[in-house]
Amino acid sequence: MGTPRGASEGRQFVEPDNVTPGVSHNVAEVTPLPTNWSLTSATCTGDQDPADVTVASGQNVTCNLHQQHTAPAPGTITIQKVKDQSSDSGADDPDFSFTIDGNSAGA
Repeated sequence: MGTPRGASEGRQFVEPDNVTPGVSHNVAEVTPLPTNWSLTSATCTGDQDPADVTVASGQNVTCNLHQQHTAPAPGTITIQKVKDQSSDSGADDPDFSFTIDGNSAGA
């Protein structure tokens, strides 16, 4: 329906072609949004509801869709080492080390 006309400072502009005047138009974000992004608000000039935008002939209405990126919360991995000492003949109790993605994860 339209093509982006540049991006700067986190803004991208799309100007749809041939918007019919006097008819209700619904301005909405295509879903699903990319991972960790959410739509926080949507507003249009002239106090128009983005779900019901009506333009007059020659009128320009600007709608702003504000997204917010939220970093995912870090996850955890619990490592439990279970030693079967039923066959232990008095050997020392060794420490075992672990790695996660090649990085030391403690002993």
